[in-house]
Parts: sequence; C-alpha cells; structure tokens
Amino acid sequence: MEDRSMDWETYETYMNDGYKRPKVQNSELISSSVYLNDYRLREWTVRECLRRNGTDLPSTFGIPELNRALEEVQDQDYVNQMFEEARKDWPELDQFLEERYMSRWLKKDLENCPKGSLGHAVFVHYDKYGYDNTMASMAMPVRNHYEYFRRRKVEIHDFMHILTGAGFDYIAEGIPNFVHFGSFHKYFKPELAHQLTISNMFLFFPYFFRSSLHYPQGFPWVWEAMNRGVEIGRQSGTYFLKKIEDYLHLSVEEARDALDIRGVEDLDFKEWMRRSDLVMEGGQTYTEKKAEQRAQMFKDLQEKAAIAAA
Repeated sequence: MEDRSMDWETYETYMNDGYKRPKVQNSELISSSVYLNDYRLREWTVRECLRRNGTDLPSTFGIPELNRALEEVQDQDYVNQMFEEARKDWPELDQFLEERYMSRWLKKDLENCPKGSLGHAVFVHYDKYGYDNTMASMAMPVRNHYEYFRRRKVEIHDFMHILTGAGFDYIAEGIPNFVHFGSFHKYFKPELAHQLTISNMFLFFPYFFRSSLHYPQGFPWVWEAMNRGVEIGRQSGTYFLKKIEDYLHLSVEEARDALDIRGVEDLDFKEWMRRSDLVMEGGQTYTEKKAEQRAQMFKDLQEKAAIAAA
C-alpha cells in the first residue's frame, strides 16, 4: 500500500486553512474579545480551568476580582437598554426594576424562622460554618439595572441552594448556578439572557473543565448538577423577580410552590458531600473541620465578651 503519511507542516496548513498569525509589534495582548484582553479574566480562566483542586485555595478564591473585572468589561449601557426594552410589556419585570428591592439579610434575620422552613435551613448552614451574608450584594453599589440584577441574583443565591434541592457542597454549586441558564433563556431574549449568565459561566464552567482534566470520576457528577439546574430553570416560573424573603417562614416545599420553582429533586446530601470530597482532594472534609474551628472561635469570643460585660 502506498505511503500516505503527511508532514506536520502540510497538516498544520490544511487545518489552519492557510491562516498565518500576523506579526504585530505591540507591548500588550490585543484581540477582538474584551474578555481575552483583560488580564484578570485571562488569569482566572487559565488558573481555574487548568489547576487541580486542593485545600490550599478556598473554593471562593478570586471571586471578588472576577466580579470587578466582569463589571468593567461588560457593556452596562447596552444591558440597561435591553432591560428597558424588556420591561415595556412585562409588568412584573417593570415593577422589579422600579423598586430595586434589596433585603441585605444577615444570619440573625433567619434565626427565628421555624424549624423545617426555608429560612431555618439557610440559618443552620450559616450557623454551622460560622458564616454571615457578606457577599457582593452587600459590598458593591447598585446604580443601574445591570448592577441591581446582578446584586439581587447574588443576594438570593444561598436561598436558591435550598429551593433547588442542592445543599451546599462543592459539586452541587452547579444547580443554583445553572438554574439561571434554564430560566433566563426561557424568559429573556437570547442576548439579554446571555449577558445575565456570563458571571455564572465564568464561575462554574471551570469546575466542569478541571473535573474533565483531573477527576474523571467526578465529571459525570458535575455534568449531572449542571443538567439538574438547567432543567429546574426551564420548568420554573419567574422566581428571580420575587421577594423570596417573604417566604422564609414557609416549609421548603411550600416556598417552592409559592415561588413556582418546579422539577426539584432533593439530593442525597451525604452522598454528594462524599463526591465533592473526592473531587476536592479532601477539601470538603477540610471545610467541615474549618467550620468546627470557626464556630468554636466565635463561641469563645462571645463568652469573653459576656465576661467582659459582666
């Protein structure tokens, strides 16, 4: 049989369709993508997609810088114009944007929610881990529709963990993140839906990427979480326009009904914690131990403050 092997140069020329990179004298990387042009987004994408997991970095590392970078490169005026167009024949969205409701809730606001309620479920998580609500919804300004929608989406994030049946482990983060993909692409025009989910893409797709690279047993679990989130979003109503804080006293099932959140199947939290621990190289167990230490630290501080006040 004749030799049909091909040299590398021929293969490369064929695959690149004859394209050759232009030789440009420039001190900085310049492209047609505002995302590629931003060094912070390049660093985030490369690091978060290619690294392994471990206990040396917290799972939320770098998110504040990511948020700043995205808000600087996204065209906020363009998003605001699309919101103005969408609200014209959508009374619920019109009221949502007009009111710009923010509860800026703290853990203490959930403390008296009855056991079994939505608010109590989030309180238990925060109390166990020694957390309080200090996310971007508390720290960043609200000056336009774009900023408000992003802040409000963050403010309800931990409620969405419970409402979507996700719990609070590493892999299950895909469910409350991807519920927005299913929902926003259902209710908004494609370009606005795209703009409103860019942050979720930067936040969670790296989980998918590095699981594919380093943790083959975890890839189907991450994929499952993403799919669960999208399907819940597709089946649900406009939960993102509602005041979830009005339903904190209800049972989780009652709150889901009131908010029209559909297609939820509560996870086996222990099993998904186990899965997350494998993919995080022991990071879920490490998080649990840190929670115990943090809770004890706060308890000691409270006792010292009580003694000092006596």
